[in-house]
Amino acid sequence: MFTIRTDRRHVRWLPSFLVLAALTALLAVAQPASAANPSPYCGGQTLGGHESCIGAIRNFVALEGWGANHSVCVFYYTFGGTLHNGTCSGGPGQHTYWPASDYGKPGITNNAWGTNLVNGVAWQ
Repeated sequence: MFTIRTDRRHVRWLPSFLVLAALTALLAVAQPASAANPSPYCGGQTLGGHESCIGAIRNFVALEGWGANHSVCVFYYTFGGTLHNGTCSGGPGQHTYWPASDYGKPGITNNAWGTNLVNGVAWQ
């Protein structure tokens, strides 16, 4: 067991310590989780039927993509060149979001025969 000293010398710093501990706990709880930052790739590219666009290599925690005229699919190549196929959107203007965390080259594919204005975002 331990005992708490009650002489004046030890009691004098106790309120300051308690205030400091309470502020530290409050700040720890009040800090928001760090949000992912968007890193665009292939933005505003017009792709022909079933063509793809590949962005620069980077770290990411998710990939997102959408097309103005047709559906799109997102994918990426790892540093070693392995292809990882992701998700596809449901149609024009609809976004697809794939929580894939890796280091690689993100890409987007026009999922139709006509031309498609596409946008891709790698979330970092």
